[in-house]
Amino acid sequence: MLPMPDPERQRRLQQAMTTFSVQGQITPLGPYQFQLHIPGSQVPHVLYLLLSVLTLGLWLPVWLFHVMIAKGDRLHVIAVDEYGGVWHDRTVWWPPPAVRP
Repeated sequence: MLPMPDPERQRRLQQAMTTFSVQGQITPLGPYQFQLHIPGSQVPHVLYLLLSVLTLGLWLPVWLFHVMIAKGDRLHVIAVDEYGGVWHDRTVWWPPPAVRP
């Protein structure tokens, strides 16, 4: 299999950036890779403390459940290899085109 020409590889990178940009903030890392930052969910601790005091502790299970399921910030690296494969955190996300005879 021959390496993909640079313009086609750049086109694939732009397609991947367009696809992933709806999920978070994109930062270029190099000529054929970028980093995707997906912000985590926030828990309103002050509000939940106030609700827990006002409801005499009945709000505590909701607060604890929200803290358990809240996700932190996530960083992902997306890259295009020399054959056109798009890699998402070292896993092929978009395979290269089929080999043509």
